[in-house]
Amino acid sequence: MRTRCQLARPLWESEELSEAQDQIDSAMFALELLGDSDRDRKLAASAVEHRGMLKGARGEWSMALADFAGSRDMHRAIPNLYGVLLQTYRMGEASAKVGDLETAHRLLSEAHTGFVEKKRERLIGRSAFALAGVLHRLGRRDEARELYVQSLRRADRRRSGFDLARVHDALAELDTADGHLVEAEEHRTAAQTLRRRNGLV
Repeated sequence: MRTRCQLARPLWESEELSEAQDQIDSAMFALELLGDSDRDRKLAASAVEHRGMLKGARGEWSMALADFAGSRDMHRAIPNLYGVLLQTYRMGEASAKVGDLETAHRLLSEAHTGFVEKKRERLIGRSAFALAGVLHRLGRRDEARELYVQSLRRADRRRSGFDLARVHDALAELDTADGHLVEAEEHRTAAQTLRRRNGLV
């Protein structure tokens, strides 16, 4: 089950959605074979999460949100607090995608605070990025900028070219909205340079 879920992800990221669906379907079929141990229950919750992520890749964000909520309930029942936090984050991202910005703000704030407490470096940066995007859409650009800068620093520490490039893109958009056109162009150039250097173009 775990291997099929892990294989599905690069497939949907390569837009091979039907092949990814085959892997997820096989993983979900295997749910019936799992027992009631904590390990098996975590595996089941992870499979439901991956099913939701594939739905998100298809743009079916309302359906993805339902899977993330279901997975979070499964993690709560174990209990697996990290799993609960991760699904809260995913629910926040999905809520933003369907335009429910207030709910997205609440969920992403909760997840970000939890990741900070647990010192989950990568997810601190990613949740800061997602929360900043929501704040920008809510018109709270100063707060968004602060979180984007925080996310940029963390991505730089981890040397994550993917995360660095998308934060620079977001800062370019923010600077454009604020009328800081020179700074916006600098961020766009930085993003392009990072993508070329990391083979992302």
